[in-house]
Amino acid sequence: MAIQNTSLTSAPQEIILGSQGDPNNGSAVTVVYICNGSGVNITFNVYAVPSGFSWGPSNIMYDTVELVAGDTYVIDSEKLILSPGDSLWANCNVLGTQVGPVVATVSFLGI
Repeated sequence: MAIQNTSLTSAPQEIILGSQGDPNNGSAVTVVYICNGSGVNITFNVYAVPSGFSWGPSNIMYDTVELVAGDTYVIDSEKLILSPGDSLWANCNVLGTQVGPVVATVSFLGI
């Protein structure tokens, strides 16, 4: 099992690429944690992006989810299989007044 951490900003960014688990077969995402270490409430988005596509409204999984300061949102009931080239992206509405990071942590296995 592997873990990847990504600090989130307002610009969507890749939090895992399918080939990180196994370059030939892909990855099984077991859990995603979105941790709000900032001093303010935030909202976040998560996108499941197929190979050859870009993040956007057509591939959003979690839209404008509210997360209070100091709390963590756990996505563990949906297991995702990512083929090489597929990816998960995320962003949040981080404010300039934050006192800490908003971090996406992904746990995954090669398949």
